[in-house]
Amino acid sequence: GSISNDLEYTFNKPQDLSLNGTYIFKIWLVDNGDDNLNNDTLVVTRKNKDAPVVDFSYISQCSGLAVPFTGTATIASGFIDRVEWEFGDSTLGVGYTPSHIYDTSGAYTVTIRAFSDQGCYSEIKKVINLKPTPLANFTAKDVCFGVPLKPINTTTIQPGATITGYNWSFGDGSTSTLKDPTHQYSQADTFNVKLVVSASNGCIDSITKPVISYAFENSAYKFRKPLQNYICEGTSLKLAASGAVSYQWLFNGQPIDGAKDSIYLATKAGKYAVIFVNPLGCRSSASDSVVLKVVKKPEATFTYDSYCVGT
Repeated sequence: GSISNDLEYTFNKPQDLSLNGTYIFKIWLVDNGDDNLNNDTLVVTRKNKDAPVVDFSYISQCSGLAVPFTGTATIASGFIDRVEWEFGDSTLGVGYTPSHIYDTSGAYTVTIRAFSDQGCYSEIKKVINLKPTPLANFTAKDVCFGVPLKPINTTTIQPGATITGYNWSFGDGSTSTLKDPTHQYSQADTFNVKLVVSASNGCIDSITKPVISYAFENSAYKFRKPLQNYICEGTSLKLAASGAVSYQWLFNGQPIDGAKDSIYLATKAGKYAVIFVNPLGCRSSASDSVVLKVVKKPEATFTYDSYCVGT
């Protein structure tokens, strides 16, 4: 028959050729009526290229510190062309002795992969564990000058270690070792508050956040004192303030319930003052005041005699 026919054949099941060694492939025709078996057999020899043998070791560290890795790669024939790493946190590395810094402690699957000059490669994966390291964190709202700062400590640490110390720096030279301290600033400004947390295994972590102590600028706030210092009995006297977003009127040093508008109608004798509240919620001291008295209203009356008409 024709010698130009192409035959395609698919193995009935996958063949495992992964082991190193030599493989002999034979193909021949069966039941084709050909009585010469010497001219219809094809023999092909294929040899697997050697693959690298890889391994690595590491030294466990706290998060935030460089973890040193040491990789090894050998091959029976040829040479190692390159070594690559996957550190388990979506970052890569190259070489035999890389170092890598992890942001947080925990377990990571690390892969080392070595390539030969023939393009063959091998890899090994290991789960590494970093020392439990505190994750320092806190929340702190900006404060009005004169109001103490009260940061909320939200530091956490994974099982295996405990937190042994807190060190706060409030940015004005003051410090504290309490877990949840309070601090009073002596001036209005922006301060960098830093928290350093220590663990029982020697690991530490820190975080710094800015906090503002707002000054209360009262030049725009006006207490309009009335032209008179008395209230006529049975009437009211209007007291007015301006410049703030809200107010609190005081009578004899005590807040008047519901008196939070810029206008207040005074009806009683006593001392009146007002507290200004700015858009940040900061409150002024009631420095301006007025003392009012109540003046009784006059009683109008008259008398008369009897007169003749026309006189």
